[in-house]
Amino acid sequence: TDRATFVAATGPVTTITFNGLAPEGGYADINGQTYSGVTFTGEYDALLAISPSYAPTYYDWDSGDVAVGYYYGAHIYATLPANHFAVGADFMLAAWEEGATTGNMFAEITFADDTTFSIEPVSLTQPQRAFIGFISDKEIKMISFHTPDTTDSWFPLPIIDNVSIVPEPSTLGLVLS
Repeated sequence: TDRATFVAATGPVTTITFNGLAPEGGYADINGQTYSGVTFTGEYDALLAISPSYAPTYYDWDSGDVAVGYYYGAHIYATLPANHFAVGADFMLAAWEEGATTGNMFAEITFADDTTFSIEPVSLTQPQRAFIGFISDKEIKMISFHTPDTTDSWFPLPIIDNVSIVPEPSTLGLVLS
């Protein structure tokens, strides 16, 4: 479904955006930074907040600065503070080759007991965006996003616009779009 359904099922959420982290027309290294208790890291120590005006074709999603995994196939990790049982995020892809604009985004939840749950890949066509939300009766430790590790001539970069967290929601279910 969508963010509205997720919020209706969970109640109030804390939403973390990346607005204001990158200079206008530029980018900033946010790897390892913590915002509202959530620590964001990128695989290969590369995670950038990028201003939409840096390269509007790829990064202008009408939502402000976005977090971008720097390499194809690289993971973006969002490690949650303790006692959170729901997480959601808006995400999209940026393709670097003309005409190659469709790809898959993968997401995985890691629980506090280190077990994992993989969410079915979501196929996106640039500039389409999607929301994924997950509600659990087990404490959630982390959510990660990545695109396929590929050697194709084009590579989609994983992008997240925001992450929403919810401590101990009263309703359980899975929301996926």
